[in-house]
Amino acid sequence: MKAAFSLFLIFNSLCSFACELNRPIISLSGPLTMMLEEMNLLGDKNLVGISNFHPVKTYDGQIFSGGLFLSKSVLNKNSEAFIFYDRSREFLKLLKSSKHKFYKAVETRELTPFEVVADLLLSIDQFTSKCESAITKLELKMEKLQQKLSKIKGRNAIFFLGEIKSKLPELVIANDGFVTFLKQNKNYKTYPSTLSYVPWSKKSLSKLKDLVLVGIHEGKMFKLTKASSNRYNIQFRGILTPGIRQVYFLEKFYQLEFL
Repeated sequence: MKAAFSLFLIFNSLCSFACELNRPIISLSGPLTMMLEEMNLLGDKNLVGISNFHPVKTYDGQIFSGGLFLSKSVLNKNSEAFIFYDRSREFLKLLKSSKHKFYKAVETRELTPFEVVADLLLSIDQFTSKCESAITKLELKMEKLQQKLSKIKGRNAIFFLGEIKSKLPELVIANDGFVTFLKQNKNYKTYPSTLSYVPWSKKSLSKLKDLVLVGIHEGKMFKLTKASSNRYNIQFRGILTPGIRQVYFLEKFYQLEFL
């Protein structure tokens, strides 16, 4: 009986110190949702709902159509919830027209995955309780990973938005997400552009013959397939979502045999 009572006390003690959200929030931001998943907060009672566009493993809560498809009735019904959304002028107009008072844009443009994670952890800190230890642990993990990946010399590559089949996808990921991190290494070569996504040109590709061509697309698991000579496809859950999932993609990418 005493042993059972002791286990009960230990269980309740652990629960009382568990990281949790301290107010109702709605995450229409992919980067934030993936961070909540990383911190085991997807099942928190104060997470009102997430967007159906977010590639989480499992989620049993409310799922919204997200973005511009979100109706004003949903906003009005959840007027006390704090809404996080990915930066969008159109969605900001929708929020203002609904007179919803509590919202914040998640910024990811021109930021590396590590910078996105750092910004999100600062935001989450204000909306959580008893998460100091979890946040510190994750910050240290990201710091070690960034130092490790910054020193690795990988084979240069051009990343395409979509799977490479008989033809190359129309757009190149030139300066966004994980590519932004790779380009911080001055010796790393990829498609030359300051824009996030650009249509590729034959002239530019012809000057980069030594580079591997990689098609990037969403998938439930990490998978590498060879399309043809010097051409590969990689699928990964959350590969196009800035932040924590792209950090883990970079870690996988540097371990590939073809590099």
